[in-house]
Amino acid sequence: MGFEIRFRIAKDLDEAAFNALIDAFIEQAIEANGLMFGGGGQREWEGFVTLERRGSATEEHWQLVQRWLEKQPQILEHQVGPLVDAWYPA
Repeated sequence: MGFEIRFRIAKDLDEAAFNALIDAFIEQAIEANGLMFGGGGQREWEGFVTLERRGSATEEHWQLVQRWLEKQPQILEHQVGPLVDAWYPA
């Protein structure tokens, strides 16, 4: 199981602040929770989140990522999709 995410970053961030935000996302929302993120973008990011090891992301993982995105003032909007089968999406 895993989930899709999309988020839009404020355009007025300079390059250093942008890079710091992306680094914090990867370190705090993804790696700190034993997750992996496949995706990317520029000011609009999208991708898929799964568990780093064998197994499935859980509702708790979903909530952790959702809360992290909600707390970032530089992220103007975000969407976190439902948990879905990472191997055989519907």
